[in-house]
Amino acid sequence: DAPVLFFFFFSELASALSSLGLPAEKSGRNDILVEGRKVSGNAFHQLPDRSIVHGTLLYSTDLEALTEAIRPPVEKLQRHGVKSVRQRVMNLSEYVGQMGDPAEALRSPEALERYLIEYFTDGEVLLTESDVQKIKLITDTYGR
Repeated sequence: DAPVLFFFFFSELASALSSLGLPAEKSGRNDILVEGRKVSGNAFHQLPDRSIVHGTLLYSTDLEALTEAIRPPVEKLQRHGVKSVRQRVMNLSEYVGQMGDPAEALRSPEALERYLIEYFTDGEVLLTESDVQKIKLITDTYGR
């Protein structure tokens, strides 16, 4: 079931971050917050024969550029009790900088990426050039 898959992914991401000592909590339909500020947004799209689950994780993002790129309706900001996008979001690096002795996986975006790959997968598959070409053919069908 598609919504169950999304809920599982979303919950596991919050758990993965919590396992590193971050006070991560799910919020609303698709956000993960640390100390009440958004560090991750996630989305799900169901197609007839496949599902797409994706998300963001703010580690050391240029938040001024983010603020310029995202312009939610004023009502949405008011619902969250903030005046701006910048006030509502936070880089994980901001929180990590306040931690006394952060987990090794939090010390860089690359370390966090490695940790999450290990957390969510049971191995690594290296794609051949033939695999990449097959993926490109499948990708071409998305726009149709």
